[in-house]
Amino acid sequence: MKDHYTIGEIGKLFHIGPDSLRYYEKLGILSPRRGDNGYRLYTADDIWRLNIIRDLRELDMSMEAIGDYIKNRSLSSTVRLLEDEIALVQERLKTLALLQDNLRQRLEILLQAGELPAERMAETYQNERHYWLIPEGYRSDDEMNLLMQRLVRRGADGRLIGNNCIGSFFELNRGQSGPSPASPAGTAWYTGAFLMAEDGPHIIPAGRYLSLVYRGGYHQSPLWAEKMAVQARKQGLTAVPPFLEILWADIHETADREEFVTELQVLVQG
Repeated sequence: MKDHYTIGEIGKLFHIGPDSLRYYEKLGILSPRRGDNGYRLYTADDIWRLNIIRDLRELDMSMEAIGDYIKNRSLSSTVRLLEDEIALVQERLKTLALLQDNLRQRLEILLQAGELPAERMAETYQNERHYWLIPEGYRSDDEMNLLMQRLVRRGADGRLIGNNCIGSFFELNRGQSGPSPASPAGTAWYTGAFLMAEDGPHIIPAGRYLSLVYRGGYHQSPLWAEKMAVQARKQGLTAVPPFLEILWADIHETADREEFVTELQVLVQG
């Protein structure tokens, strides 16, 4: 067994660059000896220290704290360190478990999105739904994406809990200054973006909703919404704005707009 290793050999062994090794030496954590040619030679003691550095860095411990431990270690300090490591690992496991649940939910929702019947209107009953709101209108997909990103940061540490909890409110035939009979059919005025969450301060009321799912670009939303309003009237009902545009699959999952899955909902009364 070799009794020393060059900086290149150590770098390959621990997947670490020479600059980091020199930095550890500067901090006094490593103490390689010099060979006859002046090159650094790392011993078994340095390898032991690098193993400790690697393990503690994986737990996000600072280099200063690692250096202090290595230089002043004792049985009692090692016991405290191991207790701290166990606590950090347990916290990391909780975070990973939440992430796993989040990924499973998103997978289930995407699989459901692929099975949703498209372009078919249905009447459903919805319970109260709490939500966070950014009450800002928008006109372009880029503006919408920015609002969605701001909303995502409000839930689950910035992770999106299933796309079918996020979307926009819009009304038909509105201009910037309000309702306008002269507005062309098939146009919509977006009034805000929402994120459904149990801790949200706003409430989407419970009631009967007309629902429709379509695939493709968002330009279809006002066209389908017009048809939903017409269908409601045929059934002797009144569509009560705003419409909900709920995203099941969007730019976060696919670059192909034809694969987008969007659900429209509107409260109906009568």
